[in-house]
Amino acid sequence: MIEKEITKFEKEILLQCRIAELESELKEFSDIQKKVYDDRLQKSIVGLENRIKRIKKSLYKI
Repeated sequence: MIEKEITKFEKEILLQCRIAELESELKEFSDIQKKVYDDRLQKSIVGLENRIKRIKKSLYKI
């Protein structure tokens, strides 16, 4: 039982770190997008936003 709790906690920490990384990457892309508009970059931004939403959804389901 205790091992399961630790694993759950570790998984939550890893997901939170991943969210932080993706949000940082999203900010960088958004900053570039403000300077120069590019369709491919816009698709990447939307993809990152969707990944962040999915990870947050799975994190808060735990």
